[in-house]
Formats: sequence, structure tokens, C-alpha cells
Amino acid sequence: MTLRFSALRVARDTRQAVTFTLRRSIEWRFVSQKSPRHTEADRGFRGRGMPEPMQGDRTVPRPRRILETALLLLVIVLIQGCSATPVQPPLQVDDPRAVFLLDHGRHTSLVVATPAGSMVRYAYGDWRFYADQDMRIGSALAALFLRTPATLARRELRGPPEEPALLAQLRVGVQAVYPLRVSGADADRLRDELDALHARKPERHRYVAMYDLVFAPHPEPYTWRNNSNTRVAQWLRALGAEVRGPALLSRWQLIEPQGEPGPQ
Repeated sequence: MTLRFSALRVARDTRQAVTFTLRRSIEWRFVSQKSPRHTEADRGFRGRGMPEPMQGDRTVPRPRRILETALLLLVIVLIQGCSATPVQPPLQVDDPRAVFLLDHGRHTSLVVATPAGSMVRYAYGDWRFYADQDMRIGSALAALFLRTPATLARRELRGPPEEPALLAQLRVGVQAVYPLRVSGADADRLRDELDALHARKPERHRYVAMYDLVFAPHPEPYTWRNNSNTRVAQWLRALGAEVRGPALLSRWQLIEPQGEPGPQ
């Protein structure tokens, strides 16, 4: 029953997204064929939160490219919609350190414990959506079909590194928490790398109270293939965990390390 409900929900959401994209593709083709100059229909796009179509502007995707990408995403969602990305922590680690994989429903963040017993939460995403809080449909479509500016978010949290203490400090919803144990050296290495990346341009830091995170620019652009879930999967692999699959969606399954007995 749960599997069937999940499949129906994925199909419904995907159908709505593809329908909207196709409608916008038809409007774009109609406008581009009317005149090479801007028309009243062109300016109407801006009023609905869409970027103005401009002839020869490569920043605006062509209708065919939009359709191809939409159909590709439809296939990916249907394939992965009912399956979770398996995550297997390392079997044996020195100086075990707590790490928490947070499933927020559509995106993912990662919390890494420090040697002092505190925690640091990291997240990756589209700059305009999170840092600028631009949640218009035009920005959402740009993040889906284009290469857009990305952000690395960071927030220090109090200890102890345990699930109750973690959840008590979060201002965003969490659908599931997956605790892992990794090597302390790997945890420190990843944390140092992300902290250095976050501190590169302090003049552009932006605190957003809604998420209780400090957002900083990330040098690698955000795309549908490089989103918050795939980025967290990269971080998990750097911590010695095995992540199977592309992890395009925020659906995870924590499996026992090989060689250790499962729960009785």
C-alpha cells in the first residue's frame, strides 16, 4: 500500500511539472515566431515571474531543450520514485565520530560532529531560492533547467551530538534522521574543507532566519544533476560511506555495514 501511494504521488507531481513545462514551451515557441522583437506577450512572461524570452540569448533555454530535459527528468523520477538511495557506513573506523543525514523531504543536509562535542550543519542549494528567498516559478524553472549560482550553507549547533539535541535546534522540518559513525579523521577533513570553502567570501555571507543558516557562494553551479542530494552523497563518500546510485532525490535507506550483525 505504501509503495503504491508513493508511486501515485510521484506520478501526480511529475505530471503537473511536465504539463506546466510543456505549456510554457508552447508559449515560448509562439512568442518567438511572432516577431524577433519583444511583444506584449513577451513582457507578459515577466509579470508571471518568468524571464523575458530574447532572440539569441543563450540564457533562455529553447523549447526543445526544455521538453527533452522534462522528459528525461520524468524518466528519472519514475525510475527512482519508489526506490531509496542505499547508504552503507564504513565497517570499522578509528576515533568514531557521529554524522547525521537529514532528509527534509525534497532536499538533504548533513550534520558533522566536532572533536569538542558540538555539531556543524551543512547544506548545498540554489543561491536565489535559499539565500535570496526568490521562490517564484521562474527561479524554480531556472534552477531546474539552467546552471544557476549555488550556495553552501553552514550553522554551528550545540552538543551533545545526539538526535534529540540536534532536532531541538532545527527550524526546518525533518522527515527522517539517519545517524552514521565515521572516522574522526575523515570527519575533520571534510569539515575543514567545507569550512574553508564557506569562509572564502565573508562579505557575501547572508544569514536567513527561516533556515537558521549562513549562506555563502559556492563555486560550482547548481543544476538538476548537482543538487543538494547529490552533493550530500559526495560528502558521504568522502566520509568513507558507500552510496549506491546518483542520489538525485531525497530518498535514503541506511543499511548495516557488512560484517556487523543487524538488530535483533
